[in-house]
Amino acid sequence: MARTNLEQTNPITSQPYPRWNLSATLQARLDLTVSLFQGIRLTVQDYEAGLLSLADTRKKIERDVRKQFYNILLLEQQIQLTRDSIDQAQKRYEQTKVNYDNGLVDEYTLLSSQVALENIKPQLENLQLAHRNAIMGFNQMLGLDVNKETTLKGNIEPQMVSLNTDELIKSHLSDRFDLQQIRQYIQILKTQKEAIVGGDGQSAGLLPVLSFGFTADPTFQGDPTSDPLFADISNDWQQTSRGAFSITITQPLDGLVPGSQTRVRIANLENDIQKQYVNLQQATEGAEIQVRGTIQNLNKVQQTLKVKELNVTLAERAYSLAQEAYQAGTRDLLEVQNAEQELRQARVQVLSEKYNYVSGLLDLEYALNASLDELQGKDKNEGSN
Repeated sequence: MARTNLEQTNPITSQPYPRWNLSATLQARLDLTVSLFQGIRLTVQDYEAGLLSLADTRKKIERDVRKQFYNILLLEQQIQLTRDSIDQAQKRYEQTKVNYDNGLVDEYTLLSSQVALENIKPQLENLQLAHRNAIMGFNQMLGLDVNKETTLKGNIEPQMVSLNTDELIKSHLSDRFDLQQIRQYIQILKTQKEAIVGGDGQSAGLLPVLSFGFTADPTFQGDPTSDPLFADISNDWQQTSRGAFSITITQPLDGLVPGSQTRVRIANLENDIQKQYVNLQQATEGAEIQVRGTIQNLNKVQQTLKVKELNVTLAERAYSLAQEAYQAGTRDLLEVQNAEQELRQARVQVLSEKYNYVSGLLDLEYALNASLDELQGKDKNEGSN
């Protein structure tokens, strides 16, 4: 806006013009190009890529929280088994001490039972320390106070499933987040290229720019120092001859020049697109190898778990026989201690294999971006009933 000091007199009314004149200049411009619409499309694709990244992060956190949950349950059951072993060792020591006082066993047997008892106690302390650290890590994952006392309820009893490897790879491998993100990035690169060359891919740098322009410079007809400015806009404000509406077509020439910045940028984008296609192929092959390995490991754990559970049954029977023989005087204390240790190890191994199976299933769910019901070929509604 501008205010001008005037001193002329109006020849018609013989009245002096207002001492001050008020005018305004308005300009608007709209450029329509292929890159404008491709830019809108690119913004949408960037947003979708962000949603993919967010979903991937959530899936990872969910998997890690669930694995940590079962890891804590594993530690708690190991702690309980160790406490049971300490109780049994304490009872054996007390019984051995009574026998020693009565002259039924020598001092070596007494000391051996005491050493066995003391050797188990550090194992319990180590497990308790690991449990406390696991709880703090679990709280941190959930955004809770790391020092909060957290009590979990549950057990490690995995559902054994039969998986068709080839079918799972065929139906779910493409749903992996990493492969989706690579495909999304390829689309973003293609859109960036189309914003330069156009949809036909041949008119590099030759697409015109259509521009609409509007200019107005209305002038106030009254005295801006005393008259109201917007009481009667249609009469008080008049457009001078300088207002205009324009339509302009501009033809860029940069794309016609070999080695120009536009040409180089297009070549770089084409090169990046080809690289991403190679990355997608390699990532797909690597993902297939990972999924096959995970399923093979799950099948192996199933077979191993059957053997470990049988070992527990045998170890329980051997421990029971060793105790009976020791009480009858036909076995020494060391044999009972060895049998009890083997039983504890067998039970721990069963728990560990169960945890490995649960952990493997969680990894497979994340690897294929599918729930357990979907991995078994069940309908989502069927799985929720």
